[in-house]
Amino acid sequence: MPKSCLVDSGVLVALLDPREEHHEWATEALLTASQPWLTCEAVFSEALFLLQVPHARALLKLVRCGQLQIAFNLADPLVTTTDADFLVYRRHGRQSIPCLMP
Repeated sequence: MPKSCLVDSGVLVALLDPREEHHEWATEALLTASQPWLTCEAVFSEALFLLQVPHARALLKLVRCGQLQIAFNLADPLVTTTDADFLVYRRHGRQSIPCLMP
């Protein structure tokens, strides 16, 4: 089992906005994912931009309570994303990145 869960902006938006296409999937996927969930400043910023005000506040609350951390600990990560391009990305030369996606 991966030691950390790296969360992309599409998953954060889907998690917090019930109108999003992948809302149910994101909710279920993150319920079983290692916590805290990890992300970076760029992903956090993009998610804030995409979310409407009440959902953006919920994103801030995830950071404040420590459930989402803006940091990286990439020891054996699982990337949780709605972006199929992650299937093409590689680490350490040729290793595929473990991904969870709808």
